[in-house]
Amino acid sequence: MEERSLEALSTGMSRILKGYYDLGVESLNMSLLSGQLDRRLDYCALNLRMNSRRRLEYYTSDCGFIERIQLETVAESMP
Repeated sequence: MEERSLEALSTGMSRILKGYYDLGVESLNMSLLSGQLDRRLDYCALNLRMNSRRRLEYYTSDCGFIERIQLETVAESMP
């Protein structure tokens, strides 16, 4: 990753985290998706996904990062 790209990514992440902090978010999920790390690929872009999570005090169901960030279901059939 080029230095300026890494700086832009870091700046963006800092802004998101500050925004979450200002909103009172206490928990979040983050996923960083990339191609192979040992070579540059023209067809694969770096992806960063972040989402806030509910406060535990509300005692509601929580969705994990698999459903929200990876867009995968954990259970595919009813029990």
